[in-house]
Amino acid sequence: MIDIQLTDLEKNLIELLGGRRGAANAISRLDLVGLLDGFCERKIRRAIKHLMMEHGIPIASGPSGYYTPVTEEEVQRACKYYHSYAMASLTAESRLRKCSLWEIVEQLRMEFGRQSTIKDGEV
Repeated sequence: MIDIQLTDLEKNLIELLGGRRGAANAISRLDLVGLLDGFCERKIRRAIKHLMMEHGIPIASGPSGYYTPVTEEEVQRACKYYHSYAMASLTAESRLRKCSLWEIVEQLRMEFGRQSTIKDGEV
């Protein structure tokens, strides 16, 4: 038998989200923070991701919050939500890469060079 070690936060999340069966019973992140006094939103999100990725706990997420999916439709809707979030993150990454730090530095260097040329020409 495998002994799965869970943190107190993870145990609390399993208990809370296990009782939130179906999308209609979702709990918002802010409500989770309120119920899990002492844990910040980021730590809660990280624990939920760990439960899903490392322990295979089915936790769905959507605009109204987290819940345990009970139908195939809820699973598919949650997958679409995760997918759209991932695509938005990739789009943000792509746009940021297009204006890389080196391009910004080069742009500043050109602007400073232009300013010194103007000053030299004015003298």
